[in-house]
Amino acid sequence: MFDYQFISEVKSLRKKVEKLYIYGAGMRGIEFYKILTRNEVEIDGFIVTEVIGENTKFGLPILEADTVVNDMNTGIVLGMSDTNTIDVDKYLKELKADFSRIIDGGKYLSEYRDIYGLRNAPFLEITPVIGCRVNCRFCPQNLLINTYFAKDKNRKRVMTTDDFEIFLKHTPDNCGIMFAGMAEPFLNPECTKLLQMSCDAGRAVRLYTTLEGAIDRDIDVILNLPLQFVGLHVADKKGYAHITVSEQYYRSVEKLINAKKVNSEESFVDDITAQAEPDERIKQLCEGRFEIITSVQDRAGNLEGDEVEKRDYRLTTEKFLCCYCGPEVNNHVVLPDGTLLLCQMDYGMKHVMGNLLVNTFDELRRDGIVPKVLEAAQGHHTCELLCDTCLNAKIQKNDSKGMGNGI
Repeated sequence: MFDYQFISEVKSLRKKVEKLYIYGAGMRGIEFYKILTRNEVEIDGFIVTEVIGENTKFGLPILEADTVVNDMNTGIVLGMSDTNTIDVDKYLKELKADFSRIIDGGKYLSEYRDIYGLRNAPFLEITPVIGCRVNCRFCPQNLLINTYFAKDKNRKRVMTTDDFEIFLKHTPDNCGIMFAGMAEPFLNPECTKLLQMSCDAGRAVRLYTTLEGAIDRDIDVILNLPLQFVGLHVADKKGYAHITVSEQYYRSVEKLINAKKVNSEESFVDDITAQAEPDERIKQLCEGRFEIITSVQDRAGNLEGDEVEKRDYRLTTEKFLCCYCGPEVNNHVVLPDGTLLLCQMDYGMKHVMGNLLVNTFDELRRDGIVPKVLEAAQGHHTCELLCDTCLNAKIQKNDSKGMGNGI
């Protein structure tokens, strides 16, 4: 759950200063703005290292850091990913900022979503079915479906347990299994069996779900599995996620958020998101316990529109680090027929690595696109990559100034 110590710290700081700013005006900055305003913390504006483009957000000013950080009546919340925070922290030290007036929000958000765990080990994301009826507004489902079936209308649509057993054998023992991918896991009727197989194999298992397709028996099964991380994507007031809202749905959500992990006092659910303001009844169930994150991004350029956060320029020579996959770039997505994709952003199947039914995880990483991504991360861009437009690609600057307006 989001650490309410953070909210308490910010409220305490707010009482001591005349103005409170969020350092960061990108996707994470927006998340922090929504979290804090929802908790009745007044925000006076945003600050970034350098103002490029828009100079307001939510009607509040976006200012350059060096103009405000040394004002003793100003407090700052670092509202960016923990990787961006490292560089910004160096820059603030150069400016001789008073860190007693600065709160590191990136650390809290990364712990809340266990981003460190994702970066520190390989993960295989499972897309157990092609064609997700939840069809969220901010999900490129049509792109995935059209690309997947473009050359073969009879291509395998649902992952089988037999194939999944091979996927487990073809991945390293330390490779985590993440049921998220590009479709709701429970739309595969064997979802709970696949989860059980992953746990029985001794893997670190994560589940991200809308619960669409899940029945009461499925809820009872997963509550007894040693899942490392559980994220819920809940219904929203605008209906952006086409989740079937019923009494059973509300019961299932309530049951999960009230449950504890197996042999632990930790909450069973770790993270809750929505694509817009959450359904009122869900919001009431979560009030005072979970922060519901509602920011959305363009999936590395696969979505358009003003409502999604996006990179406003393409990387060409910059060094970068993937804030999601980490320096090894070893979190990949497997589709029902064994096709292995570079990452969870590749709805257009631009970077197909091969087939996990035929080759092992490590074999597929040795050749093809992964070496090119690792080269590009060092500034040697030799081909066009999804990373070039992805918000998760955090620029590694040679000086100590952080971007501050990224994620």
